[in-house]
Amino acid sequence: MILVSAIVTTYKRKPEILKRALDSILSQTYGNIEIIVVDDSPSDYVYRDDVKTLVIQLSSNHKIEYVAHVRNQGACAARNTGLSYAKGEYVAFLDDDDEWLPEKIEKQLNAALSNDAGLVYCGHYIFNEDTGEKQSAKIENHSGYVFDELIVINFIGSTSFPLLKKELLIQAGGFDVNLKAQQDYDTWLRVSQLCKIACVEEPLVLFHIYPGKRISNNPQNRIEGLTRVNTKYADAINRNPKAKWYHTMHITTDYAANKQKGKAISLWLKGVMIKPQYMIRNLKFLKKIIFS
Repeated sequence: MILVSAIVTTYKRKPEILKRALDSILSQTYGNIEIIVVDDSPSDYVYRDDVKTLVIQLSSNHKIEYVAHVRNQGACAARNTGLSYAKGEYVAFLDDDDEWLPEKIEKQLNAALSNDAGLVYCGHYIFNEDTGEKQSAKIENHSGYVFDELIVINFIGSTSFPLLKKELLIQAGGFDVNLKAQQDYDTWLRVSQLCKIACVEEPLVLFHIYPGKRISNNPQNRIEGLTRVNTKYADAINRNPKAKWYHTMHITTDYAANKQKGKAISLWLKGVMIKPQYMIRNLKFLKKIIFS
């Protein structure tokens, strides 16, 4: 039976929230899963000992390993640490405030094996912590060698969604620790150049949202992340007019949110010149810039 390594990175999270994530892994219908918890919280975090105690208690009945960074190194470094400890043929990452639905790993592994895919992503529910509302997210279903589609937009999504073949992720170089945002997108782009991708459209993850959920909500971090991605993949983006338009337009709203509306308008005009036929979509971006 193929071993799957579930890697949970945690940072300044209360034990009960982390336990919710871990319980969702322990409830999987697929039986051969090891769990690696990488604690990236600072050593003086008030709940750090409680988190360690929780994981050790759970490990008495399950295959769970606790790894603590001496100091905070960031999400990408924590995921790379988890990857270095993983013994499974496949790996899957779970953010400490999200949850997997019970059949996630089983269905993704079946899709990986039947499609000879090195990465399988899936649908998800968005759960609003403020309102309690849960809705199914719309996703794009692409399969095969999908780099040309992926370079336009990150349809794979959060790190909590895919199942990946470990050796391919290692070959791709793991997660870029220099990125402050767009870490997942950059990683999927590199992996997609090495293997086929498959999709399970069914929602298999509960993705929790609330104000300030992700560091990538910081517009400056997003600007730096998007700029680095645009630079790393400049040749591929420039060869694809739709990708060039999207990457140009996508960053305008972050400049606007960062109180750099002059820069945002300048890039918006550049985007309009790339795809003037996208009149409605161009106007939607302009509206976002104005009312940011």
